[in-house]
Amino acid sequence: MLPGLVFLLSGCIDSEAPLSDPDKAAPDEKLLGKWIHEDKGFKPVQFTIEKVAAPGYPTGIMKLTCRRLAKTDQETPQVGFVFRSELKGKTYLNLCGKMVDELPMLPPWNKVRANGFRIFKYSVKEHTLTFWFVDDESVLKTAVMHGKLNGTIRPMGYLDFEPTVRLKDTTANLARFLASEDEKLFSGRKKLVLTRAK
Repeated sequence: MLPGLVFLLSGCIDSEAPLSDPDKAAPDEKLLGKWIHEDKGFKPVQFTIEKVAAPGYPTGIMKLTCRRLAKTDQETPQVGFVFRSELKGKTYLNLCGKMVDELPMLPPWNKVRANGFRIFKYSVKEHTLTFWFVDDESVLKTAVMHGKLNGTIRPMGYLDFEPTVRLKDTTANLARFLASEDEKLFSGRKKLVLTRAK
């Protein structure tokens, strides 16, 4: 598994509803292009973010492709579809469903958005892109157990990288909660830093 994808699997807020309406989203021009993640002991990984110009897709949807930069690597690139949300000046990406093996043709938009969303925080500063992920799901678990958010909690399995909390609340309630609990959810310890490819 590509190193960056472990974060995308385990560190996102798993929600049936998006953080904002994808039909009203606009692409983030600063995100577009190629980004490199280098981790000691691993081959560099390239993240490519581009607009999706396909029938049925809202104009704010962007395609995220993740591939290892090694000529001998035979792994199929991983692809996901994301769109931007903004709350109180902070920016987030909604990943539609999960990252999957790249397909020869784009799936229809209604299929892409049908399996929920993975939400994480990001910022772009000059030539650096930072993704922040949830450090500790206890904030989400407490919110579900105390009725602040509708959702379910499942036990964590062995070598389980998936979120254990599945939120089943509305976009409006999710946005209100995230706006007030951002610093607790994304404390900064669990992050992925990429640099723009030259």
